[in-house]
Amino acid sequence: MSLWITRWMRSGLPPMMRMPKKAAAAAVEKKKIVQEFVPETSKPGDVIPGLNYMKDGKDPVIMEDDKYPEWLFELLKPRRTMQDLEKDADKDVHSLTYQEQRRLMKLINRQRIKTENERKSKA
Repeated sequence: MSLWITRWMRSGLPPMMRMPKKAAAAAVEKKKIVQEFVPETSKPGDVIPGLNYMKDGKDPVIMEDDKYPEWLFELLKPRRTMQDLEKDADKDVHSLTYQEQRRLMKLINRQRIKTENERKSKA
């Protein structure tokens, strides 16, 4: 085998896919900046470091809650568990919304796949 193939196999990535050293250092620095930001203690007017992805752009500033759309705060609510959805589905399937029905089917399918994979790995 050639030398570069041996090195590639040891490093896990071919040479053309590895991140340059300068870019890697910049990524580590950006990660440190983002980790320093604490969302719980932030207030309107604070700058959120590390979210800018444009070359000449600026980092976004936190706004008042009423300036954000209502659906955004819906994302913070915890989703119902499979057990809760199954209880309601056992009573009446039509009591669940369309999204809850889809979520229940997705969770059931995921559980079935995990069970099958466990069964196959033991055999």
